[in-house]
Amino acid sequence: MRHVAKPSVSVRGMGLSCALGVGVETCFQRLQQGAVAPVSWTINNLGDAFTAPVYAVPGTPPLDMPGRAVALIEGTVREAIEAAGLTQSEISALPLFIGTSAFSLDRDATRVNIDESTAAIGVQPVIAHQQITLIIQRLLGCTGQSFAFQTACTSSANAVLSAARMIELGWYQHALVVGVELANLATIAGFSSLQLISSELKPFDRNRQGIVLGEGVGAVVLSAAPRDAAGLHIRAGGTNIDTYRVTMSNPDGARYRQPNE
Repeated sequence: MRHVAKPSVSVRGMGLSCALGVGVETCFQRLQQGAVAPVSWTINNLGDAFTAPVYAVPGTPPLDMPGRAVALIEGTVREAIEAAGLTQSEISALPLFIGTSAFSLDRDATRVNIDESTAAIGVQPVIAHQQITLIIQRLLGCTGQSFAFQTACTSSANAVLSAARMIELGWYQHALVVGVELANLATIAGFSSLQLISSELKPFDRNRQGIVLGEGVGAVVLSAAPRDAAGLHIRAGGTNIDTYRVTMSNPDGARYRQPNE
């Protein structure tokens, strides 16, 4: 029997907005220039006021400005789609893979935030996976299937791996993967309550005191391609999830096992 090789998965287009700037080329140039500085975000509506540094996307509206997320998502997705050079029929059929963690709180928590706080202090409501999908579908006019991933810090990585696998299986010719992690009250208040927010970032330093939160939106268009084709390809990947608890891993380090293992 003739063996048919799996198609390779190429990165056909990219879009990026992060603390380095807006646009892939801008971010690349700024990365070569060295470190960037966080901005200070003062929170006044969660009991005692506190100020925390945030690596925010520069040149954008204030962090608590309603509608800010929509503009960043649309701009980043548009950059990736234009770079990919897909036809309108290919765009219309695109499946969406959305990876995010801070934008998928339950409806009750979101409703409290909106009803009790927004009118008085202008808090931006938490955006759910479904809302991100609708923003992209409205922008592109795509009607393909959509998939949501919420595995904390690995949400977007798992979205990329899943999209790549479905392309390898021949289920899709192209896929759009979007990762969204923008500054929001739920995340910054949670880490602050654990006293994990530091005044400055010192990775791998013996005197480090905590973390500094950052934000960003990334988008990639993945496509099936011959394995010897030029360009950037996703060759392999793996993931393993510890399902011991929502907020902690198994104390003995054992991974989850199926009952028949």
